[in-house]
This record gives sequence, C-alpha cells and structure tokens, in this order.
Amino acid sequence: MPNKIATNTRNMLYLKLVALLKTITQANGYNTQPRICDDQEEADSAQEQHTVWVKVADEAMDDSTLGGHWHCVCDFVVFGLVRQDESDLTTDTNALLQDIRTVITAYRASFPTTCNGASMAGFDTCETDQGALASAGKSFFVQPVAFEYVAGPTW
Repeated sequence: MPNKIATNTRNMLYLKLVALLKTITQANGYNTQPRICDDQEEADSAQEQHTVWVKVADEAMDDSTLGGHWHCVCDFVVFGLVRQDESDLTTDTNALLQDIRTVITAYRASFPTTCNGASMAGFDTCETDQGALASAGKSFFVQPVAFEYVAGPTW
C-alpha cells in the first residue's frame, strides 16, 4: 500500500497555509507584504519589515478508530516578526496579524476540497511580544490555527 507524502493530509495543510500566506501582498489589497520564510533563522536574518513562517505543532488522534481511521486534530503555528520602521510598531504588528487571519479565513472553505477533507477548526490564542522578550524595535507573535480531519492507514 503506497504511502506518499503528496497525499499526506498534514503535509497538504502545511503547503496550503504557506501558499495562502504567499498571496499576502499589497497588490492583492492587503496591508502588508511579508517575506515568507522557512524558519526563524531565515526570518531573523531577513531585511524585510514583515516576516512570516509556519510550523506544524501538535497532532492529536482519538484513541478509538472509525473503521480503521482516526479523527485527528492538527495544530499549526503561524509566526510573525515585525521590525519597526517610521510607523507605529503596534499598528504594523496588528496589520500583519489581520492579513494572516484574513487570508486563512477567506479560503477556509477551500481546505476540505484541497486537503483530503480537512476542515479548519479555528484560531487559538495569539501570543504577542513587543519588547519583553523581543529585542528593541521588534514585535513577535504566534497565531495557532487548528484543523480536523480523518486519517487512515495511508495517512
């Protein structure tokens, strides 16, 4: 029985989130135009004012199976790093966060048809740091987003 990463729901969701985030541009009507990075190291070294990256967080499965399948909840975390320019850092941070939530919510209905029936369960608490742990002139946030799906023997 083949087990191809191309049909892995968790990976499909990750790729879909990254693709959606790449559509955040001012030309598309958004407030910001972030650089989409692979990880925090790339974001830290970037010169752009707004940087974003996505990581897979926790994945939980019910103990019981549904005919050889498991009900899964998978959390992803969208990270944002904002560097202060001549405008207000709080406003710039809120603009990037708004753009991220807007693009994910706007395409919420497309997840089931493009990601093996997975549906967005919702956003979780967004933690923001502007000066406590983030270095001066930077703001950092983590926006969790959860998805639910049924996984089977080929995942």
